[in-house]
Amino acid sequence: FPVTITVQAYVKQETPITEQVPQLLEYYQNFVNLECHGIRDWQIRYNQCARALQYLGRQEIKLDEIKLSLAYEIYDYLVINECKDMRNAARSVRNIRSVLRHAVMGGKIDFNPFSEFAPKLPPDALPKYLTIQELETLSGIEFRNKKYERARDIFLILCYTGMLHCDFERLKVGKVKITEYEGRQWIEGQRVS
Repeated sequence: FPVTITVQAYVKQETPITEQVPQLLEYYQNFVNLECHGIRDWQIRYNQCARALQYLGRQEIKLDEIKLSLAYEIYDYLVINECKDMRNAARSVRNIRSVLRHAVMGGKIDFNPFSEFAPKLPPDALPKYLTIQELETLSGIEFRNKKYERARDIFLILCYTGMLHCDFERLKVGKVKITEYEGRQWIEGQRVS
């Protein structure tokens, strides 16, 4: 029998890379099915991705054709049409980034095009802080329920001291160490790690 037939049986036939690369939504759905934690959240974000691609005029896209610009296009679509705030839109794009990272680790693509995705939040999306006036107003509110008063008092202590709630909960009556430093009183203790 001819040698070429024998060799062909053992030599792996190379197919063009474009045939081996899966589509984004297909790969995303397989990834969601593999994930055992938070599957509902992943499914919601998968659906958002599918709607964004449809809105952008694409039913599907091969993983190796994805560019960073697609991350921002999906993000813009989600901010305008789907998500209530920019953080949720960014989280959805970061989920796609995780899917692409999985594809890189699985050898489906060479690099993660979404790895550089970093949406800039506008100034009004940055955290807001209560003013001294607002804290004083809050401290003057009377509640009928003692639980609410206690919660408000703890909240005010945390605001004024900058202490974490978990650190505050560790404080014990009679065991609080207060020191004087630069004319101010400081609560000493170890932080919860």
